[in-house]
Amino acid sequence: MALPCCVANTPISSCPTPIQPHIMTSTKPRLAFLGGTFDPVHRGHIEPLITLADTFQWQQVHLLPTCQPPHRAQPEATNAQRLAMLEAVAARDPRLLVNDWEIRQGKPSRTHSTLSYFRDAYPDHALYFVMGMDSWVTLHTWLQWQELNQHADLVILPRPGYHASQAAPEVTQWMHQQSNIHFPQLTETNVSATALRQQLQLWQSGQPAPSNLFPETFSYIQSQKLYR
Repeated sequence: MALPCCVANTPISSCPTPIQPHIMTSTKPRLAFLGGTFDPVHRGHIEPLITLADTFQWQQVHLLPTCQPPHRAQPEATNAQRLAMLEAVAARDPRLLVNDWEIRQGKPSRTHSTLSYFRDAYPDHALYFVMGMDSWVTLHTWLQWQELNQHADLVILPRPGYHASQAAPEVTQWMHQQSNIHFPQLTETNVSATALRQQLQLWQSGQPAPSNLFPETFSYIQSQKLYR
């Protein structure tokens, strides 16, 4: 079933023209990319991607852990630990692929550079970049943000407490001139890695694992004594 696409808190008549996934006629293979610190990876990262992969007919979804995120604190887990957690979760769906390209660059991760690289690497594919609404509302602070959708369609996931109407006026004006920005109406997942790290710091033996962590992620965190 196709997910309706629109802008939160905006009249339908002023939404950018939605591209309904079920009637897209391109025969190009479709790849999606989700970047993040994944510190740790959780259900809020993965479960919406599975839904979207079905809807947009993505053949692969690349999970791209950042090297040095420019807009937030550095990860507590090492690169190797974050990759290991992602690899365990990616085994849940054959479309999920862990991609360490940004880590291998050894410098702050910039979305424009990343998408430019993958656009060149996959010239015969349709590309999609997935981001949260919390990132969308700060898009005007990103380098070369107006050029992102020249490399890939943008897919904006809902986040509790964030709405498209909170974006800077220049972003909203630009958005209405585009035809490849999608706002799928998914159920919001009220989970964050920050909150999970706080839960894990307080976790005591015998207590149930945090419900928003996959069992394999929790087992790895315990074995590595992470977030204590």
